[in-house]
Amino acid sequence: MERTATRLSRRHLIGAAGTALGGVLAACGQDGGGSADGAQARPANAAPVELRLWLHWGGKTGEQAQAVIDQYNTTRGAEDRIKTVIEVVSSVPDEYRAKMTAARLGGAAPDVYHHGLAVSELAQGQIIAELPPEEANYVKANYTPGALQRVVYRGKVWSHPTQNSAAAVVYRKTYLRDLGLQPPTTAQQLRDLAKRLNRTEGDQATRLGFVFNFANPVPFFFAETIARFGGKMVTFEGDKPVKLNVSTPQAIEAVQWYVSMVDDGSTIVGRPLSVNDAWINGVAAMGEAEPNLLLNTVRNGGRQDIFEDAGLVRLPPAAGVTPVAYVNGWALSGAKDSKQSDARWRFMRWMTRKPDMPFSRFIVETVGSIPSPTEYPTPIPGWTTEMTQAYVKDTTAIAQGHPLLQVLGKGEIDGLCATTIQSIVQKKQAPLEALRAIEPQLNDILKKWNP
Repeated sequence: MERTATRLSRRHLIGAAGTALGGVLAACGQDGGGSADGAQARPANAAPVELRLWLHWGGKTGEQAQAVIDQYNTTRGAEDRIKTVIEVVSSVPDEYRAKMTAARLGGAAPDVYHHGLAVSELAQGQIIAELPPEEANYVKANYTPGALQRVVYRGKVWSHPTQNSAAAVVYRKTYLRDLGLQPPTTAQQLRDLAKRLNRTEGDQATRLGFVFNFANPVPFFFAETIARFGGKMVTFEGDKPVKLNVSTPQAIEAVQWYVSMVDDGSTIVGRPLSVNDAWINGVAAMGEAEPNLLLNTVRNGGRQDIFEDAGLVRLPPAAGVTPVAYVNGWALSGAKDSKQSDARWRFMRWMTRKPDMPFSRFIVETVGSIPSPTEYPTPIPGWTTEMTQAYVKDTTAIAQGHPLLQVLGKGEIDGLCATTIQSIVQKKQAPLEALRAIEPQLNDILKKWNP
């Protein structure tokens, strides 16, 4: 899930991404059979197999994804007599679910899914298969804690984590330097800094201090902001979610913190401006974003000057609270309905295993993501030193899998939270009143889906 709440255009994905892909393919080796994953070849008399893989990229990024699959098909795939074919599907969750349901009912489910849906939802629905023991052990040993938490449900490992989405604070170094200011280390400092960075000419905002659309998508950032103020949106007993907490003092303080910046005029709320446009047009002075905003929206959108002027720090918590960043993202899963059980695991192993890990490199260096694998090689092509420090080192160190990924009924929970937070931001309801009103409803949803 993108903190910018936008979908990347083809134009934003061209630029330096082609160079990054060249590095990906070079790292995978153009000549050999790709045996670095450690797997033995299929028996000589094994029949040829065609695997179907769902990916959601089109345009230039889709072409670069196809180049990775072509590399497999001409090396390890050819050796194993396995050919993988991409089927392009929507990245919009509801559309992806609808396509998945129709394909399964029609007996046309793919062999491998690349999906942004929660592993808990797909495992409970018997849509994806649990990883074999050897593959599960590899995942446990070779991915960062936050990434691993995303693909474990009820104690079982279901997927390889791929696109790892967590944010850092991004700010314009020249703006802070001109004011003699330092980057924020607490949430309170962030609010004060945002207010000081604002600039207006009449009714027109020429500079906004905190470009971050908290109101869309709400639930992901609501839970994270509660945690940054010392609370927990979800209470677990073991691995079972038993209570949703949205009216605690920490939750109220978290919402009021954001509303205060809306009141200060520091945000894009109520303005005819998207997060991406604010950065491309030079209006954004500071915000919270994942790596793809800088790489794909800013740099590949033609604003190398802003890209080079971007400083970053990990998400600042409230004073006295342990820093935290919640991780969401995408995963590579084997379809439970696949008739090519062995072949799908062989393909996924080539895509993800060290040292080559071609799909992981594509995700980090072309799509723009915090690395899911541990000990990912640095420097990362196309990344600045500040990005590597803030995302790969500092954010990874505090990252946790988003707790709502372990909760069934998330769609209903998301919808109710979104409506309520937007009502608060629009001054239709007071925070305490609104959040107290929905907490019993949220817990009814929780109990219905998580008995």
